[in-house]
Amino acid sequence: MDSEPLGELEISKTIILLFQTPIGLFTAVLQIHNGTTVKVHEDHLWAVLLVTPVIKRNHHLSSSKEIIFIDSTSSCEASSSTITILLSATKVGALLFAVMIHASQSIQNYINAFQLLKINLPQCFGGTRLSRSLYE
Repeated sequence: MDSEPLGELEISKTIILLFQTPIGLFTAVLQIHNGTTVKVHEDHLWAVLLVTPVIKRNHHLSSSKEIIFIDSTSSCEASSSTITILLSATKVGALLFAVMIHASQSIQNYINAFQLLKINLPQCFGGTRLSRSLYE
């Protein structure tokens, strides 16, 4: 893989996300840099996928199709939302693969989050498609 200098990333836009949660309205303000993927699943089990240009570089590594670690927080802040990170195991350690923020830790909410990954970055696992067991 050819390395390209990252330089300074310019903020191309600011996005304000509003989601209804059990305790009220959840508001997130994101400053999006050029090349960042932000995708949203909008319903009561909302989900947001965030993938920066630096993270996208990890998708093409051969290690990205071998082992992916998935870790979720429980009940972040007052909104009780969940942050799920995906990490690929490499010789230099774990590299960030994707960040998903979603409404809860329900099975359907995880399906919604992984559907965002499947639809928007279908060959992100070292050039192979996402395993069915993760999203169905």
